[in-house]
Amino acid sequence: MNGREVFNFAATVVPKDIARLLEMAKLGKEDVDCYIFHQGSRYIVETLVKRMGLNKDKVRMDILHTGNTVSSSIPLLLQHELNNSAVRTLVMSGFGVGLSWSSCVCKRVGD
Repeated sequence: MNGREVFNFAATVVPKDIARLLEMAKLGKEDVDCYIFHQGSRYIVETLVKRMGLNKDKVRMDILHTGNTVSSSIPLLLQHELNNSAVRTLVMSGFGVGLSWSSCVCKRVGD
């Protein structure tokens, strides 16, 4: 795996993918309460925040405690948000090996 190539891929493809996803969901960046990205490194998450112009307080990261847990980084971060009733709309995006990626919008119903 070429880490630099994966980084460049994620830094260019993921922001476009998230923009398209939000457009399809008829949402603006401000409508999202929480963003959860695969945390391959602090640098990639910070790069995504910058390139997408996101409020960094809405982007979850726990790399100091869990490190790069590969595909499980997203559900580990999501677990912390499940009891946070203030989070009604969140965006998750995973990317990495094989230059693959997937993103989704999740909305809390009820409460």
